[in-house]
Amino acid sequence: MILIQVKDIIPIITATLILNYLNNSERSLVKQVLIEDEIIVCATYLIPDI
Repeated sequence: MILIQVKDIIPIITATLILNYLNNSERSLVKQVLIEDEIIVCATYLIPDI
């Protein structure tokens, strides 16, 4: 039970951090993708650009 909750929380924190970064940029298309689904994948591609 605890492990499942942690797995659910980590992507939310990741998405929050990335969306906070995107709010200060003009990457509206990427922001839409993050909100949709591929949070972890998009985060991996964004790391080199930050």
